[in-house]
Amino acid sequence: MNILVLNINHRGQKDFSFKVRHKAYARPLGAIKKNSVTERIYYADKDILNTIKTDFDLIDDKGWYQLYQNKTDQTYWRLNKWDKYQEQFFVRLDTSDNWIEFDSKEFCIDLLRKSRGISDKKCIWKDCKKSSLQGLVFCERHAYEEMGLRK
Repeated sequence: MNILVLNINHRGQKDFSFKVRHKAYARPLGAIKKNSVTERIYYADKDILNTIKTDFDLIDDKGWYQLYQNKTDQTYWRLNKWDKYQEQFFVRLDTSDNWIEFDSKEFCIDLLRKSRGISDKKCIWKDCKKSSLQGLVFCERHAYEEMGLRK
């Protein structure tokens, strides 16, 4: 069963998340709500890796990345190769041109914010005015760029 969940945080901000209850019913990635960060980037967990196996064709494999194409809508996606010290991300690309050089940093930072949530406390980084992530003392940018946090 597929479930689209609407979360409303303490500030009244809306956030959509998509959960797959059974792998056999996994919807194509493109079916998720437009303008949602999760339409553009995913943590490559077990469900995403299974979806890749069934709904995508491997197009190229170079360096630290693999290029995939969605069988349904022909979009291109880049998967970070597995490494025990790094998170795997599955990122939708605008084109297959320069797919290795594509900078997904901003998408990763947005995904970190979305997955962790924002607290009502301020980031402790010097001169930063942003709110910190839930359970942390840093905002998403400082957690990602300075502390190396990916999930």
